[in-house]
Amino acid sequence: MAGVFRIPRGRCTVSKDNDALQLLNATYCFQNFTVIWLDSLFVENNDIHIKLKRIFNNLKPFNDIGPCIHYLFQNKTKINVLLIVSYLAAQEIIPVVHELPEIISIYIYCENKQQQEEWIVKQPFLKTGNNIFYDQNLFFKKLKDFASEQNNDENLPYNEALPTVGCFNQNEKNSSIRTLSKQTVEFIWFQLTIEILLRMPITDDSKASMINACRDYHKDNTTQKKHISEFEAACNKSTWTPAAAVTWYTSDTFCPRLTNKALGTQDPDYLFTFRFIITEIHKELDALHTMRIRSNTTLPTVIYRGKVLTMSQFQILNDNINKLVSMNGFLSASTDENVTDIYSDKDGTSDLIGYTRVLFKLLINDDIQRKPFASIKDISRMKDEKEILFSVGTIWQVKSITKDNKVWNVELELSNEDPSIEMINYLKKQLGEISTCLTLGNFLAELEEFEKANKYYQMLLKDLPEDHEDKPTILNNLACLECERGNHNDAAVYINQAIRYINEKTRNNSHNISEMASEVARCTEHVIAQHCNQTLYSATTATNSSAAPIEDTINLITKALTANHSSIGKIFNNQGLLYYSSNDYSNAMTYFKRALENFQEQEIKYPPDIAAAYNNIGVI
Repeated sequence: MAGVFRIPRGRCTVSKDNDALQLLNATYCFQNFTVIWLDSLFVENNDIHIKLKRIFNNLKPFNDIGPCIHYLFQNKTKINVLLIVSYLAAQEIIPVVHELPEIISIYIYCENKQQQEEWIVKQPFLKTGNNIFYDQNLFFKKLKDFASEQNNDENLPYNEALPTVGCFNQNEKNSSIRTLSKQTVEFIWFQLTIEILLRMPITDDSKASMINACRDYHKDNTTQKKHISEFEAACNKSTWTPAAAVTWYTSDTFCPRLTNKALGTQDPDYLFTFRFIITEIHKELDALHTMRIRSNTTLPTVIYRGKVLTMSQFQILNDNINKLVSMNGFLSASTDENVTDIYSDKDGTSDLIGYTRVLFKLLINDDIQRKPFASIKDISRMKDEKEILFSVGTIWQVKSITKDNKVWNVELELSNEDPSIEMINYLKKQLGEISTCLTLGNFLAELEEFEKANKYYQMLLKDLPEDHEDKPTILNNLACLECERGNHNDAAVYINQAIRYINEKTRNNSHNISEMASEVARCTEHVIAQHCNQTLYSATTATNSSAAPIEDTINLITKALTANHSSIGKIFNNQGLLYYSSNDYSNAMTYFKRALENFQEQEIKYPPDIAAAYNNIGVI
């Protein structure tokens, strides 16, 4: 992003609904069931539909009883279902589908108190229970409670909870970022977020933010508040080491449960709040892994993990045989297969409705160094489990899935394949210089997730020191976001702030000509963006701006820098926009073509920049 504007072909609209912004987290919460909403008067995106989408990830609305019944009876994956029906539809569908084992609960929404009372009197169906409502506020509160109760993996001990699984579509390796599938976007999103998080320095603030969040979550739990105080005292002592983080993570306390909860959301707000414990555990695993390799100590090539999975979790794995998956959390396994039999309920005799027993066979190789893993038996609170712990985001290939009696054997092989596409190579190049969530904001912007990008840029702007060198870039990116949304006045405010930072830095530092040119190249994107903004803004008052005042600056930069410097293409592109806005299409075309040539000559090509240049040439 960073200063590369496109000529708009259409206006992009973004919701200003504050509730929607607050509910961003729900987008990434894994839910192990499907929700069916049946209402003969269903209207797309009416108030009820919007509120249901905010609570549930997997919502399927129907306005006709026939297709709804067909869908329920054709549920081949046997995924658990929550059925929500209107009063009129309930009378027809519930007698037909009530006995389906996949339906775990039924909620009925009535239009008035009389309907509620009539149904309560006559209904003989166990799965509806007391879930009959006419008060809309109470109805949605109970549904939120249901969703929280179903996502109960976060309440399990750390060694029983299984991280959520991300999937990468290898057919999309060369795709531009805006055309990626949702599952690939989420895969990249999590990998990128964790990579940034692990590069951030550990500070007193990072400890405090986690501790404060834990205290707030457990404000009514005396036992956990005591554990939190003990944790705070321990991590603030000079004797604290990353090994202590692993010990705390393997304890039966708030620490593993809330850490897993944060990792399960995949939301950067939560992840950055818990970055202290996540980073410390990763450090210790990395140190133990390195020490073992140097000492030529080996681990078994096959280790095990048992788990009772929901059918929806199992189906994700089954749909991705021979593909790459990421464990979006710390993965605990054991060298002792007998230990894992307990967690897979291998000897269980009862049928598990909506669940299945799984034994993971994990094939590991010391030659694969992408994410650390290590034996933690000496520092774990679980001394008898011969435990191996894998760091966050470890990537596996699903080799095979076979059934042995009542247990599914899922064979995962540690992957050395780099699932990156060109876009990720570009972002990794940036990460060499930027150890913050700036790159994550750029990634979101390229996905046209403008509200989310704005949220994370604002978070970064708040956290960085006043004189940090990345502040002008962040302000410029915020200006670009506002331009994308048509808010040119707001963009001008950000641009002016960026210019002030640049001017202040220039006054306080002296550079030789090459260093000065690099700085100007980096900053001229902001200057040109300001001119672009002024031109767009003044168009409403029939005042034309000229591109000429910054021609001298561009000439200085292009002479001082190498021909393929990464900033030059952006400068050419934005200068072309100035000419375009002044109706000088000939010069605009010249600069757009020069921009395209520069983007294509880069060692690591950035598809969105190339696409923007092609877009601008095409418009002319």
